Amino acid sequence: MKLNYECIRSVLLELENRININDDLQRVYISVDELFTALPRYESKDILYTVEKLSEAGYINASVRYASGMYVEGTVSGITYRGHEFIETIRDSRAWTNTKKALSKLGTMTLPLIAQAAEGLAKNALDSILSSL
Repeated sequence: MKLNYECIRSVLLELENRININDDLQRVYISVDELFTALPRYESKDILYTVEKLSEAGYINASVRYASGMYVEGTVSGITYRGHEFIETIRDSRAWTNTKKALSKLGTMTLPLIAQAAEGLAKNALDSILSSL
């Protein structure tokens, strides 16, 4: 199965909006089923695969259960610090578009390359701002 990088960005941004600590200091989790509902433009199998891969990559804390090879349930309990850093590099739509454009010229796309390209573009923008001060 192929990773859908648009789905990765959407899942991370949705998780950031929904996972928190409430006023009673209880962590509010999100189920994978809630992600299916919140992100209807993606197939459930793409969302589930994205959650698994983001967990493997250390971007989120998630648990997914299968029985007889069939998905039963899944929960995302948090975004890791690494995940938050990654979100910051791809949050802005313009930055995301420019990152994808740059990587399309390279002909390959991985999570580390996305982060590196987005960080490079942000650094160039910051250098430009700083030089104009």
